[in-house]
Amino acid sequence: FWSSRCLIGFGPGRFRYTPPTTTFTGITVKPVRLVLRLVLKSLDECSRSAEKKSENMARVLVGVKRVIDYAVKIRVKPDRTGVVTDGVKHSMNPFCEIAVEEAVKLKEKKIVKEVVAVSCGPQQVQETIRTALAMGADRGIHVEVSGKEYESLGPLQVSKIMAALAKKEEAKIVILGKQAIDDDCNQTGQMTAALLDWPQGTFASEVTVDGDKLKVVREIDGGLETIKISLPAVLTADLRLNTPRYATLPNIMKAKKKKIANVKPGDLGVDLTSRVEVLRSQQGATGSSDAREGAVLGRWTNRRNGPNWAFETVAFLAPIPMATGPIQNHDPRPCCV
Repeated sequence: FWSSRCLIGFGPGRFRYTPPTTTFTGITVKPVRLVLRLVLKSLDECSRSAEKKSENMARVLVGVKRVIDYAVKIRVKPDRTGVVTDGVKHSMNPFCEIAVEEAVKLKEKKIVKEVVAVSCGPQQVQETIRTALAMGADRGIHVEVSGKEYESLGPLQVSKIMAALAKKEEAKIVILGKQAIDDDCNQTGQMTAALLDWPQGTFASEVTVDGDKLKVVREIDGGLETIKISLPAVLTADLRLNTPRYATLPNIMKAKKKKIANVKPGDLGVDLTSRVEVLRSQQGATGSSDAREGAVLGRWTNRRNGPNWAFETVAFLAPIPMATGPIQNHDPRPCCV
């Protein structure tokens, strides 16, 4: 660069420097040192401005669930206590992939400062968290749940964990898939918003930031509904929100170095006691009267040991045709109380 009576060239044999002096605010300094001081001061001011802006940016918590891969044929255990999971390919829930992609896009737009991926389950769920890290998440949290607790883990227990982590991590946005393809509950996002007392934008097909609010386009039975919600908020991703990116090999290698924190539900003050008991699982015959009833049948029973309602479920694991007539013995009470 050029300065007053000073020339610096770069390359072999091109360095030539004439050490002049100049007076600046009564102090005699060399122009090169003056320029360097000004550059360093400018960089320091930019760094402080970026840190201040980063403090005002939100942190996003994304839930990712490990499920049996959608291409795998489901088989029921001989004792009908569930489905076969040993030796079966697992992957991230497709709606959770959409949620991760949306969180990463918000970060790329400089709207949020950090994306944290959360998953509950045994040691194997860390593979799912690594997939989210390879897609662009910054770090992961593994909530260790195993054994009988993992088998009975439901939307209520997961929502308690997500709510506790949202408070602990000071997250402003929680993004979840609208439902998981294994149980199709579609309840975790709504329950999380209720426990946090946050506004919710469910079945989101488009999310835009409008100042300190989120503009969410929701998919409903009658078409599309546009709402505005204030932050902090809970979002659930629908199928048309985005197209998840593929994790590239360099990003997969980088994900191996990203941190995954291990926590236990007890550390978060969460009780994993389940109020739902699965009675049996069976393969539904296509076209049978049982299959026409729907994918899940239930009946409410009042337990003698307390006022709590228990929902007894029977899962049918076959493609279910549309019902041709009204469902008999339908209980009008909701499945969540």
